[in-house]
Amino acid sequence: SNGSIMMEGFAFSGTRGIRSVEISVDGGDTWQLTQLKPALSPNSWIFWNYSWQDPKPGYYRLLVRATDGTGTLQSALDQKPFPDGGTGLQEIWITVTG
Repeated sequence: SNGSIMMEGFAFSGTRGIRSVEISVDGGDTWQLTQLKPALSPNSWIFWNYSWQDPKPGYYRLLVRATDGTGTLQSALDQKPFPDGGTGLQEIWITVTG
């Protein structure tokens, strides 16, 4: 058993709020819901966390996506912020050792 890895982050969608945040530890094949912290105000960032239980040693592509308060899923299309705002999913690669 490798124990767990705690992952944390934040999401923001202006006045629409955040309904859910999901994380994928397998490059987007499957998604798990994260735990959301209560919003501090209607226009604040929403903090989330996820405890990845017993990951096997290896190299992993992690992705995060949010669903806003209207039910709209974050776009996976990478787009630079100018002129209409950035889109795409947060992505990092990590190595889990034994």
